[in-house]
Amino acid sequence: MLVKGPSVMVGYWNKPEQTAAAFDEDGFFQAVVDRLNDSLARFEQVRRFSVLPVVLSIESGHLTPTLKVKRRVVETEFSGLIDGMYSA
Repeated sequence: MLVKGPSVMVGYWNKPEQTAAAFDEDGFFQAVVDRLNDSLARFEQVRRFSVLPVVLSIESGHLTPTLKVKRRVVETEFSGLIDGMYSA
């Protein structure tokens, strides 16, 4: 998975080699889901994910003032998307 945007880290502090390995030539952060999954128990592993069609924000009601996700709000609003991941 490739990610790019203002909320993505700019690199590892004082570790230019690790930073270079984490980003591709176009500046996209290369998420390492496969490597992370290898370190998790089977029931903890990511099998499917979806990108939400909106940006979660305080103004939209998805985040608290301390930027924590309001899980019940997100689960209710995106229940169709969540259910679709489990039924696929």
